[in-house]
Amino acid sequence: MLNGLDEPTTIHWHGIRLPNAMDGVPFLTQPYVYKGDVFDYAFTPPDAGTYWYQPQLAVSDGPRPGGLLIVEEVRDPGYDADIALNPRDWPLRPDGQLLSLFVLRQWARAGTSGTVRTANWLQAPTYDSPNGGLVRPRLAATVVTHIYRPAIEGADALVIALDGNPLARPRSPNGEMLAPGQRTDLVIRMPDGEGQTVDLRDLTTQIAAPLSRLRAVGSSRRRDLRDAAPLPANPIVEPELSAAAEIEFDLTATAEQVARSAVYGDLGYSFWAIRAGPGTARITDAEWTPSPAASRTSAAGTAIARSASSCLRRASSDGLPARRSAVNFLPMEDVVATGRARGHGPMTRSVLWMRTQLYQTV
Repeated sequence: MLNGLDEPTTIHWHGIRLPNAMDGVPFLTQPYVYKGDVFDYAFTPPDAGTYWYQPQLAVSDGPRPGGLLIVEEVRDPGYDADIALNPRDWPLRPDGQLLSLFVLRQWARAGTSGTVRTANWLQAPTYDSPNGGLVRPRLAATVVTHIYRPAIEGADALVIALDGNPLARPRSPNGEMLAPGQRTDLVIRMPDGEGQTVDLRDLTTQIAAPLSRLRAVGSSRRRDLRDAAPLPANPIVEPELSAAAEIEFDLTATAEQVARSAVYGDLGYSFWAIRAGPGTARITDAEWTPSPAASRTSAAGTAIARSASSCLRRASSDGLPARRSAVNFLPMEDVVATGRARGHGPMTRSVLWMRTQLYQTV
């Protein structure tokens, strides 16, 4: 990455199991890349699926750009077309100037929708698709201001993957929602008949907003939706929890136990503190004992998350014993795998941040 911007940035990747040093989080996994500087992101995605990336800008007054990263299956799953869709919305005034990203009234609801909707940077684009064929649209919610409720009109469809993870049993898309950062892979059986259309809409707002349209072209392929077999599972290893240690800790609003106001886009320096409030024992000396599982993690991941059987040996500074609770400390790769296996790809960064804070506290 060559940074040609006037402000420092990095590239952050969503949902991909990659070396921690390549994750692109400023001051956590790497320094900022300043104007004119270069940083090489080098990794091999271990899983097929739909992922995305975005810059981590030091200063940003508007929506951040973001792109999709598609990792194809080793074997062709047999769809007649594969269409990646990056739905976005933009808070624009009639003169094209940016409005506020958030509206207070909508914060606690489904989020703030923009005044202009796009997919792949176009307003309601139309994509020609094989008549009577099976089409695989991939949707990624790269907007952080609201939740999407995608709907398909004019054809039958199934959800075949969520957050890059294939579903063992494809299911109906009715009622599906996409929170910021999430992805969904669909398979749509196009109607028979030249020129017939299928509409993808967002039902978040009172009036359904068009996202994209598929138009049937050519001779009918006469495919059956039941031909859409489940995608092959990704090579995710289940974590071994039989030797996991249990460590108890208390979460407080801040080290001073005084809540502070903070909104999205403004950290406000209001962090969760761990065992660090008045009258609460502080852990000042801890020894982590890696298990053989730790050898599966990268050096950076091990330094932050340590291993599944890590144990807290020392007592707190005031002589109170270090207590235990049901918090499992896993190798970072297992943390990522567990989150993705449960369909929580976007949670990986949050887990990593929590563990970093804990490691710094002890």
